[in-house]
Amino acid sequence: ALPIQVYINEWMADNLTTRADPADGQYEDWFEIYNPGATAVDLGGYYFTDNLTNKFQYKVPENGQYVVPAFGYLLVWADNESGQNATNRADLHVSFALAKGGEAIGLFGTDGVLVDAVTFGAQITDKSEGRLPDGSGSIAMLAQASPGAANSVSSNTPPVLDALVNRTVGEGSLLTFTATATDTNVPQQALTFNLEAGAPSGASISPSGVFTWIPTEAQGPGNYPITVRVSDNGVPAQSDTAGFTVQVNEVNATPTLASISNRSITEGQLLSVTNSASDTDTPAQSFTFSLDSGAPAGMTIHPTSGVITWTPTEAQGPGSYPVTVRVTDNGEPTASTTQSFTVTVFEGNQVPQLAALSNVSLLAGRILNITNTATDADQPAQALTYQLITAPSGMTLNSTDGRLTWRPLIAQSGTTNTVTVRVTDNGPSNLTDTKSFTAIVLKPAVPLLTAPAVSNSWFSFSVTGDQGPDYVIERSSALTPGSWLPLTTNLSPLPPFIWSAHETNGTRNFYRARLAP
Repeated sequence: ALPIQVYINEWMADNLTTRADPADGQYEDWFEIYNPGATAVDLGGYYFTDNLTNKFQYKVPENGQYVVPAFGYLLVWADNESGQNATNRADLHVSFALAKGGEAIGLFGTDGVLVDAVTFGAQITDKSEGRLPDGSGSIAMLAQASPGAANSVSSNTPPVLDALVNRTVGEGSLLTFTATATDTNVPQQALTFNLEAGAPSGASISPSGVFTWIPTEAQGPGNYPITVRVSDNGVPAQSDTAGFTVQVNEVNATPTLASISNRSITEGQLLSVTNSASDTDTPAQSFTFSLDSGAPAGMTIHPTSGVITWTPTEAQGPGSYPVTVRVTDNGEPTASTTQSFTVTVFEGNQVPQLAALSNVSLLAGRILNITNTATDADQPAQALTYQLITAPSGMTLNSTDGRLTWRPLIAQSGTTNTVTVRVTDNGPSNLTDTKSFTAIVLKPAVPLLTAPAVSNSWFSFSVTGDQGPDYVIERSSALTPGSWLPLTTNLSPLPPFIWSAHETNGTRNFYRARLAP
């Protein structure tokens, strides 16, 4: 018999999470031996069993290792793995396991004499039974398992996590709240919060219970169950869990429109601006480009490519035009953004247009009148100046109204003359236009005189010929070169005309008519 009594003091037949076997890390059955005496007790050579009729079921190795210290405890693993006994492990492993439905545990001496035995019924997971107090005959369900320590009616009450309501959040938005819990232990214990496995990527909770999560574009839409655990710092630590669900709604992100630099252009020139936009939504959305009100007349934007085109008119320059471009996606609901820029239109000088001039033919001595006309699209209207670039002698051109006049001389008969007229505006760079035509001068017919008519010392004759030239009437008394004297010149006669003279009796003179030079 043992020199003093030891007791099967505490046992657990359904160990799921309470204590792991240090030999293999598994949660297995165990029981505890208590020595109430002041002298250590060596159990070598004694027998443990879970069947009181088989008192020699497992013999404790006689190596002096399995000693229950005075007023102390020895932990025995009923894991049916006695091969795990080793000199570097303090716990004892026996060759049987306990039944959570109920059975017995017995300790017999080397001679088969019963030292101590207990019989128990169905067990509760992670709950131990034992003697209260240690070594007594009173057996109860212990509030707190205490392998290797004194059994006690006091226990670490688990904290209680307050209920968590389901949440809804849009992707890209912050979801945050503070989880709370209560603990009835005195003194108050420290509580620590954490998320159980399975929480969505990016979700976190601080040790003090502050939950934060910003769902990404890829995480919406969707529903995410999340479990929060709160743990105290009691011995052993206790915890509680609560779950909630986060519904992540699809959010239509606002598209981004690239900035647009200001532009400068001269009226009449083509402006082209290509816009580009991007969007973080998944799947990708389509964009529609448009111009907000206030864009200048004539400016357009392609709805899908975003290309702006505009040719400012004469009336639109000079000027400064603010333009606002809008891009809209096809999400639900649609979202849009804008970018603005300014187009500065400089005044442009358009080339004046001189009307075409037709070729002309005219008799020498006749007057040529041509009025040149020109147009200019510039606004405000510019002043136009006319100029002869090439012209025959005697031709003139009014610089203001473009009226061209010329009365070719008889000497210019038979000539072909190129006439070039230029019109010049008074805009920047003084732009010009030129037109040319040909003026052919024809020789008039030789004038003819009719026989004179005489009456009372006066005689007269008529002169016939082409209209236009000047006619000179000359007289000679000798019909010799150099003897012809001009009597009169008709500046603009209209043949036929009558010319008369007074002659005294006995005077002999010769008369002729010729074309003026």
